[in-house]
Amino acid sequence: MTKKRGLRAAQLLALTLVLLLLCACGKVDHNEDETSNLGHWGRALAALSMQTLGGNPVVFGGELPEDTVSSALEIREIETREQLLEALRFRLEHGVREDYHFDADVLTAYSEQELEAALSELDETQQAHYRRVLEVYELWGEDGLLAVDAAEAALLLQLGYDAALLTHEEAQALVEPVAKMVQGQFTSWEELLQNLLDGRRITDQLDQDSEKFKALTERVDTLREGDDDKDPLFDDALFSEELIPLEGVSASTLLS
Repeated sequence: MTKKRGLRAAQLLALTLVLLLLCACGKVDHNEDETSNLGHWGRALAALSMQTLGGNPVVFGGELPEDTVSSALEIREIETREQLLEALRFRLEHGVREDYHFDADVLTAYSEQELEAALSELDETQQAHYRRVLEVYELWGEDGLLAVDAAEAALLLQLGYDAALLTHEEAQALVEPVAKMVQGQFTSWEELLQNLLDGRRITDQLDQDSEKFKALTERVDTLREGDDDKDPLFDDALFSEELIPLEGVSASTLLS
């Protein structure tokens, strides 16, 4: 009897170990500090851009090849840590939304008749741009292009980490002011991603019925549809949760 009990106990222990290994294998390593939600914010905000680069949006840093990271930073004229931080400051304080605000203020000051007269003096490309600005302003007001700047900032931080311009902890800590930009302005990822798509119409010069804009929309839809219900990338709970900073690393100190 003693031998049978010992054998049964050993079998149970072996089964338990197998189950634990299976659970561990099924758990996705997001490459982020699990005591904070900043890495999650960074991944979700940059998901569309990370997908465009061929990276894995569910992993912080995207598991991007070195040459892809180098090319992405070169396009943005970033070679040093300070240049990266300066690019981040620009997105936080000004961004592409600054020109959008200026254009919207000028355009909305016209009467309808004055606006059409002013636009008629411009070429087709300029007319199309300003009409897009007006369309986005009617939808989002001052918040137009907010998600565009947040998405680019979140991508910059992951590129900076991939290029060793930032440590793993610094890159996540610096997501905090980026997340603050959008957390109080949107209530869901559906809303934020729509703001991103509408903003990209201006930055990428896309008409709403163009094939390029439809393709961009389809890419967002694919990201949403492929999301894991049990471990969602686009978790709406983030909008109601407090931001949880990393211990010992401060975004305000890094940006000062």
